Amino acid sequence: TYQQTFPAKKHSKKSNSSTVATITRDWIGTCNFSLQMTLWTTRLYLKNLPPILIQILCPNVYKHYYPALNLCLNPGKYALHIERWLDYFHHNNLHIIDGDQLKSNPVDVLDQFQKFLKITPPFDYSSHIRYDAKKGFFCKVLEGGGNKCLGKGKGRQYATMDAESYKYLREYYMPYNTALVKLLRKLEHTTIPQWLKDDLSYSST
Repeated sequence: TYQQTFPAKKHSKKSNSSTVATITRDWIGTCNFSLQMTLWTTRLYLKNLPPILIQILCPNVYKHYYPALNLCLNPGKYALHIERWLDYFHHNNLHIIDGDQLKSNPVDVLDQFQKFLKITPPFDYSSHIRYDAKKGFFCKVLEGGGNKCLGKGKGRQYATMDAESYKYLREYYMPYNTALVKLLRKLEHTTIPQWLKDDLSYSST
């Protein structure tokens, strides 16, 4: 996730508090509906045509879908958002989490997060969350032995995106993902997420 609002003025001293950023490729699923509904508009947008031109060419689509599409695409520009966070937080106080790892191996990720926050004694997540095969995600373990998972709106499966839309998205994010890798290395982040490696490998072919 990322922070959309910041103080109006940049302070001369950075905050001593800590913050966390989660980077993931889940935009592939969440963007699917918008892209399927407005593929032509997406093509215009990804070719960097001015919004006013899109508004003239397809006013009805622009009115209903362009704002939602913009909100869908902007969150994936992680390097831009993290750079803005670094204006207000020291890099040692920024903890970056790979969203895919959080989904597949939450106990280890949360243990590392507790170490970052210097929480003692650490909370034993291994006895409080477990994988739920029906939901397809890790869920809270109840005292009675059952699981309590999030509602139907969370963790849902998205329809498969068509190859053309997927190609446009990967090409669109290529410069932002390249910038993200450079930023992670600059911050001495030792592990580059696998999804990010895959995207950059795709862009180099």
